Amino acid sequence: MANIKFSGNIGKEPELRYTPEGKPVLGFSVALYTGGTKEKGFSDPVWVRVSAFDDLAEKTSEFLTSGARVTVTGIPRPPRTWTDKSGAVHPAGLEITAREIELGDGFKTATVEDVPY
Repeated sequence: MANIKFSGNIGKEPELRYTPEGKPVLGFSVALYTGGTKEKGFSDPVWVRVSAFDDLAEKTSEFLTSGARVTVTGIPRPPRTWTDKSGAVHPAGLEITAREIELGDGFKTATVEDVPY
């Protein structure tokens, strides 16, 4: 099973829903930085759609908010497609089923000042 790990900022407010069977499902999108600077302008972000289920959905829905920096580890799902009005088929983008969600950037390493003695 392939895992993917990435950090980014949550877009719109995450949405907690329940299936007809009562299973919790949390959905949100994460914007991934793709380059650029404040002075010269940033490149358009890549958006990743994230779904979390069961306990992970309920627990993380309590603290995830729009704009928050998160690190997600999960399983990529097979790409879906959508058809526009003219009949052209388009990829829906990257979708991940989360296995772990943490606040902050999970890739930043600790500095000497961060290590307690």
